[in-house]
This record gives sequence, structure tokens and C-alpha cells, in this order.
Amino acid sequence: MDLIEKIKNEDKDLYTVREIAEILKVSEATVRNWIKLFKMKAIKLGGITSRKSKFLITKQFFIEFLENHIYTKLFDEEILKQ
Repeated sequence: MDLIEKIKNEDKDLYTVREIAEILKVSEATVRNWIKLFKMKAIKLGGITSRKSKFLITKQFFIEFLENHIYTKLFDEEILKQ
């Protein structure tokens, strides 16, 4: 089963920045940068002026990101074998 299929089959509908970072084996700062650069869609929680805003990423947003930006078979195999 590849990573996208694994995500599709999960019962989870919302992911935190930390959860995405852990799944993809990247830092939380990297995930926040993807959101800031509009590479990954996210729902912002809190006010406009929050220094460290909280974000939630829907399952659909996560799948779109994987399909459109970084998903490759090699990447998938590296993530799934760990």
C-alpha cells in the first residue's frame, strides 16, 4: 500500500502540523513553510496577529499536497519502511 492509499484509509480527517511532519519525516518548520508558501492548504486557527498560529490540515488537503508537490514512489518507499 502506498502512502496516499494509507492516508485515504485512515479514519482521521484532520492533521496537525506536528502529525504531518512526523508522517513525512520533516520538521514542523518545513510544514509551516509549505503552508506559508501556499504549497499546502491548511485551516488557520486563532487570530490574525498570532505569532505562532495553529493550523489543521484536512485529509483531502494532505492528499492533494502529496499528489501535487512531493509524492514519488521513492519517497513513498522511504516513508513506509520506517
